[in-house]
Amino acid sequence: MRRYPFGIRGAFRPIACGNTANCNIDVKVHMIYESNTGDVIQQYIAFCKVLTAQVKLYGPTRTAIKETLRICRDKKVLMAYLKERETEIMDIMTTLFDQDYITDLYGQEREEKGIEKGIEKGIEKGIEKGIEKGRFESFFNLMHNLNLSSQQALDAIGVSASEREKYLKMLSEVTSQKQDESSLDLSYG
Repeated sequence: MRRYPFGIRGAFRPIACGNTANCNIDVKVHMIYESNTGDVIQQYIAFCKVLTAQVKLYGPTRTAIKETLRICRDKKVLMAYLKERETEIMDIMTTLFDQDYITDLYGQEREEKGIEKGIEKGIEKGIEKGIEKGRFESFFNLMHNLNLSSQQALDAIGVSASEREKYLKMLSEVTSQKQDESSLDLSYG
């Protein structure tokens, strides 16, 4: 087994140690690798490796759990424990997989609702912009074709007092653009 020195510097606030420069803790970490010793930790590591491989093959399903248990029995990994508690292990693993699945579904559902709301808001904004553009075109055409003043044209299309400034600003922007003398581009926004 290899040993690696592992220093923790600055992991503690000055309050705990008084001064972080003088607050050093050296920890020796023993890394556990699969070996042939056969102790319970090594067997659990082997079990986890088998489970990971089966989940990659079958996804988080009962089939993956059953195959994991079968392979571990064949390899005599956690054999006594699996023999005594196979049903319990199946139930626990199934519950964990189901919980992950439900969590994923909930996330997907929330994402779909967010997309739907975004689309709805986009449609609303698009409709508002379309109405605004149509009203502006009517406003401009009334002034241009019927020689109405801006106030008369706004009255004719029913623009409220609170919105009039917006349409007058739009008119100013459109008329200040450099364009052909024969026509003005009414596209706004």
